[in-house]
Amino acid sequence: MSETITDLEKETSKDTPKFTSKRLWWIFTAIFLITIGRDVLISPPQYDDQFSAIGFFAWCALSVVLLLIEKHKVSKLVFSDYYHALSILVLAFIPVWRTEELVVIPAILLSVALLLAMLLSSDRSYLVEGTLLGVVVRFFSTIGRGFQGLGASFQTFKQETPKERSRKTILSILFGLLLALPWVVVFLALFSSADAVFQNGLQHLFEIISIDLVFRLIANLFWLVAISVFFFGYLRNLETKPKKFKTPTFLGNIEVAIVLGTVILIFLSFIAVQFRYFFAGEQIINIDGYTYAAYARRGTTELIFASALAIGMLQLLKFFKKQTSPASDRIFKIGYGLLIVEIGIVLISAYRRLRLLENTYGVTSIRITGHVFIITMAIFLIALYLDELLLKQNHLLFLLSTWATVFIVTLAALNMPAMAVRINQNVHGDAGIDWYYLRSLPDEGIPALIESLKSQEFAQTQMENPKNQVEYEKMLAELSCREFENQYFLGQQVPNSRWYWRIDMLKALKATTENQDLWANYPVQADLEICEQYSNLDQCFVNQELLEKAQESPWHVFYVDLTKYDQTELQERLESILEEQNNQNLSAKDIEIELQYLKEDYTRYYCDINGYRDLW
Repeated sequence: MSETITDLEKETSKDTPKFTSKRLWWIFTAIFLITIGRDVLISPPQYDDQFSAIGFFAWCALSVVLLLIEKHKVSKLVFSDYYHALSILVLAFIPVWRTEELVVIPAILLSVALLLAMLLSSDRSYLVEGTLLGVVVRFFSTIGRGFQGLGASFQTFKQETPKERSRKTILSILFGLLLALPWVVVFLALFSSADAVFQNGLQHLFEIISIDLVFRLIANLFWLVAISVFFFGYLRNLETKPKKFKTPTFLGNIEVAIVLGTVILIFLSFIAVQFRYFFAGEQIINIDGYTYAAYARRGTTELIFASALAIGMLQLLKFFKKQTSPASDRIFKIGYGLLIVEIGIVLISAYRRLRLLENTYGVTSIRITGHVFIITMAIFLIALYLDELLLKQNHLLFLLSTWATVFIVTLAALNMPAMAVRINQNVHGDAGIDWYYLRSLPDEGIPALIESLKSQEFAQTQMENPKNQVEYEKMLAELSCREFENQYFLGQQVPNSRWYWRIDMLKALKATTENQDLWANYPVQADLEICEQYSNLDQCFVNQELLEKAQESPWHVFYVDLTKYDQTELQERLESILEEQNNQNLSAKDIEIELQYLKEDYTRYYCDINGYRDLW
């Protein structure tokens, strides 16, 4: 490891090549575009700094294009560059398309991670030629080179000819103003707190320049410096190939054999216990004292995590294993392959448990994610072992990034909420409906849900159960809430703020607008005293101040009256609360208030306005 650090120090200590003045102006223009683009495109100030999916995609595209242009000036672009750039753009487009956070957030994180990985590249993508430890070393090396390049750029400006000094002066003035800005903010804040007259004198100025704008400028100054460092480090990386440092191998054949053999035996013992369940099914489970549901619910996540952990352990053993004789390498590859096979069997067990869980509790996005993860992980395992057998160079980073990209893109392409709606309707019947999940669907599932509720098949398979009739009414109430939210809260914002348009959001808006008759008998009402004098909410919400007041605290304000509910359960709860309140010696008025609240809680469906469906 010491040799690795020494190599890094030697590499970063080299003089950074100087750029021409003309070249530096182009570089700083690119840095400025990326910095301002991050602020203006992703979180536009005119739209209250909310996240813009379209803006994020545009910023990623801008960054990728500028990085590829810079690389093209130094060396020829290769296939891995185009593949890397395409992966980033596809992932960055997912938030424009989908709204489900289970898909959108991983897509954003992975696209940013791949964008950072581009900064580590030289003639080829570092994901192709690098290692996990090499990524860490190369990353900090990039930062060191970036600071060197930034310092060298100012040295270049100092050596300009007299004709170029005017541009140097402009740059110096701008840089000085940026450096002075934080001190101005600090001292103005201190003096304003110390003297009321001084504070009043600044009020007119702050009406023009808000404190939010000042902090935004400070944040942009930070990003300007950070992006400058990474950009100059990227330029330096393009001119130098990664150093081939000596791998810190310290594990001998005995240590590797003990660790690998122990894990193989543990996996083998688990497979031996599980083997009969693959063929005997529900009868064996019940004989062993477990219910079918308990067996299905338990262990799926643990098995998937154990499989991923075993893969990580294999890579660590491979990385730190000493290179000895060809015979020991063959033995390691045999053990490597045996554990890969065992991991595959464990994944099959996890897949079977997941299927049992769905047969009992229905299909959700999380469970579909489990299916996709297991299938893509199995393909990744095969590719990983073939890479170990056939190729001398380690392609773990490339395979890992490719698997992660395929996994997330597959989730987005499947439209999991819509798939869950269709599967629950057509396969599982009333035993498999997860009504809470259906009521919390993201936008991409709403058109499929509305079509399902309107279909004859849904009425035949679900409505024979009295409990489902109650849940069905709540489902219509939820759709009424969403249509109400679109009309009063999102209806004005989304059409007029096209920067926040998302494809599935627009489809959901269209579906709820065109099918209002389905929940016409479940109008939304408001628990606001000022609305009682109006015949409907449309007349009430003409008052803009009232709408703003409702937006401040929408939970338990808007509701839909329910006609179907579990009257037996409500009566039992009423009696229980009445007995409990009597034991506390409360007044009759207090008891009446508590009972009235409980009745409302049972006979009303409250709208979660701007809750899990808000624009983030």
